[in-house]
Amino acid sequence: MSPRPAAIAEGSRSEAIITNVDVAATFFDVRGIDAAEAMPTSPEWSLRRIRAEG
Repeated sequence: MSPRPAAIAEGSRSEAIITNVDVAATFFDVRGIDAAEAMPTSPEWSLRRIRAEG
């Protein structure tokens, strides 16, 4: 069991299309780093943000 609650509910699904840069953006997001600053030439989306927006 995780020591803190998950940001995305277990078993949830999304129909969003993602790419490998989205995974990188998610790692930055989880660490509290602004992905747009870290990867300024990539249009990225954190998977946490995609899931939160539905």
